Amino acid sequence: MSNTKLDFVKTYIINAIFFVLAYSFPFIGIVLLAYAVKKEKNQIKLYVSCGILLSFLVHLIQFFC
Repeated sequence: MSNTKLDFVKTYIINAIFFVLAYSFPFIGIVLLAYAVKKEKNQIKLYVSCGILLSFLVHLIQFFC
């Protein structure tokens, strides 16, 4: 594999891990979001924000149903 493909795969795996952490543990997700904002990592911000939002939406739906 070329270096570009390895970088893409590595970035994808890291983003997926951050998404799962943010979804599973919203408070850890908030810390990860603060890290991404501080380091200006736009792609990580997107994945973590989606994980946090999805987590809170699932909890709200479970609360009202």
